[in-house]
Amino acid sequence: MRRALLGLGLALLSAPLSAQVERVGPARVQADPGAPLAVAFRVRNPLASPAAAAASLPRGWPSLSPDADAPLAPGASAVRLLATVVPRGAAAASYVLRYRLGRASDSVVVAVRARQGIDVAVDQVPRFAVAGGEYAAVFRVTNRGNGPASLRLAVESTLGFAARTDAPALELAAGGSGLVRVTVATKPAAGAAAHRLTLRVSGAGATGSAAARVPLVARGSRGGVAVRTLPTTLTLRAGGGGDRRGGVPGMVSASGALT
Repeated sequence: MRRALLGLGLALLSAPLSAQVERVGPARVQADPGAPLAVAFRVRNPLASPAAAAASLPRGWPSLSPDADAPLAPGASAVRLLATVVPRGAAAASYVLRYRLGRASDSVVVAVRARQGIDVAVDQVPRFAVAGGEYAAVFRVTNRGNGPASLRLAVESTLGFAARTDAPALELAAGGSGLVRVTVATKPAAGAAAHRLTLRVSGAGATGSAAARVPLVARGSRGGVAVRTLPTTLTLRAGGGGDRRGGVPGMVSASGALT
């Protein structure tokens, strides 16, 4: 019995040791989408040959540590840094960053926080509208959050004009965008006037808005639009200065609508 125990002890002493990986810091951290992130691991290789190393990141997360996968020399120990950037579109969830050395490994869990954000911009708007008729404006709504958003739409219209959206709500995936068409029924207006149209979007814990300004043109007594055309001609000629720089004669013609 004593000889068996002695033989077992000698076998354990003569057996090669294994590589070691130990996380430096907490086992769980929090991060925002788009934020840089770095975690550290203490590694040790007691073997007589280099130990293979490998960093494992979630799909789509870039590795900013080019030396993280470098083998560790025999008998060496070090602290390996694993740096990355949380993708802006990463959904609110838990992700695992793992580091391996030989057969040993350790990991850090990254909890990505939820992010809300809405962008609203004017996509198309007419240069002017005829008072007493209808016109349409188009707004682009973008979900800047990292999760799906159910958005409510509301329109504000000046001058007492009725305005309506083509839909009361909008469903957008994370990072997605959609177009909202707003139709405005104008009324006859005297003198120079302009209509202001505002689209307000709310939902998913965020709000956004954009406004369009449309000049109004009065309708003429004969039923047509009361506008006049002002023709303009601009002539460019080559200069005759002493610097010997030449030029090419040209002509530009333009016209525009005036109230």
